Amino acid sequence: MERISGWVTNTISHIVGDENTFSSLLGVSSHTYQIYTHCVNTSVLGLLFGKHLSFKEDELARIGSGMLLHDIGKLAIPLNVVNKPGHLTGEEFTAMKKHPKAGLEILEHRSSVNVLSLEIVIQHHENYDGSGYPYGIKGEEIHLFGRIARIIDVYDAMTSKRTCAEAMRPFAVLAEMKNNMPGCFGEKLLREFIYFLGPKDPRRKRRSADTLYSFPSVK
Repeated sequence: MERISGWVTNTISHIVGDENTFSSLLGVSSHTYQIYTHCVNTSVLGLLFGKHLSFKEDELARIGSGMLLHDIGKLAIPLNVVNKPGHLTGEEFTAMKKHPKAGLEILEHRSSVNVLSLEIVIQHHENYDGSGYPYGIKGEEIHLFGRIARIIDVYDAMTSKRTCAEAMRPFAVLAEMKNNMPGCFGEKLLREFIYFLGPKDPRRKRRSADTLYSFPSVK
């Protein structure tokens, strides 16, 4: 907990104090999918997106810590399920779906973890249309941090190499999220994420087969 707090505090100071840190921090992202790397990547993206959304420093601290911890519940899931190459069976997926609640159980009694960070841990698989888990809540019932975490979690996972799939290019991922996952994310927040990320992601170099979309900023 102390290391996480220190990491987030130092990262926030760089983000707030230096406008040129965006590209270097995005360089933390890796194409090798490991839980630790994924959590660091999503924390960096969460902090940068939070700054874009004009979050205060204490709010940045909550979202940064929450994203670092969001998958901690996978410690309670059998390794053969977590590390399985290829797609999970129905039974294995049921086991995997327990990790948000497991993460909450690990952290909720620790006074050093803020309740807003816990919202991310428990809600990062809730979908805007209510089809997510573990509670099936929807819309504004999902905390803003939970909705942000859902977007960033999917984006980083799909742009990174995983045991079940190769990394996809950001253009393809953003198009997939917009066109083929309509119930997962709030439209305005997803649009703002694309607007925020679009011109800055170092993996975004266009190919002739890429389809571009124009997303105006949310006012």
